[in-house]
Amino acid sequence: MREEPDLRAAEVLLAGLTWFAGPYRALADDFGEDLTVQVVFNELAEVTSRLLLGAEGREELLEAIFGALEQVALAPGVDATEAVAFAFLDALEPGALELAGAYLNPATEALLARLDAGDLGYDLPLPAEGDARADGPDDGPAAPQARRSAPSSAPAAAMHAARSPATSASVSVRSGAQKRSR
Repeated sequence: MREEPDLRAAEVLLAGLTWFAGPYRALADDFGEDLTVQVVFNELAEVTSRLLLGAEGREELLEAIFGALEQVALAPGVDATEAVAFAFLDALEPGALELAGAYLNPATEALLARLDAGDLGYDLPLPAEGDARADGPDDGPAAPQARRSAPSSAPAAAMHAARSPATSASVSVRSGAQKRSR
């Protein structure tokens, strides 16, 4: 029997963003039982990227989005690393990610700092020497037989790797003067 996906993070998100219920229902219709938290938060990241990169005058909506994300990040029993860090923050367009700094709340900002520092992920064992998979571009035959940290979703890993060093630095290093007053 197939295990039901854990959508608690999406439930917390919807409690804070009632307007997102329509897009959520559309995703549920499209994905059916395959709907995951990653799909929901990737969709929100796409919408948020457009808002951040688009016309001015969306501050209240953006504050509501980032406020709801903060609630997800603080909710007990919710995997905030997967939902907020990998599926949302790492899925924002690079230009949007830079602009998002003005709206980040403490827990969400801490997740972004850990994401940028490479402190998030889980340990993946490297293939044993002689295993055909050990000869890949990153894991050549001389690769150490240690563990490495990697993000839990391929799209998030690709997006994180695609960020330029300047983008990561500008997102990670924010002074209080750069934050918008609330």
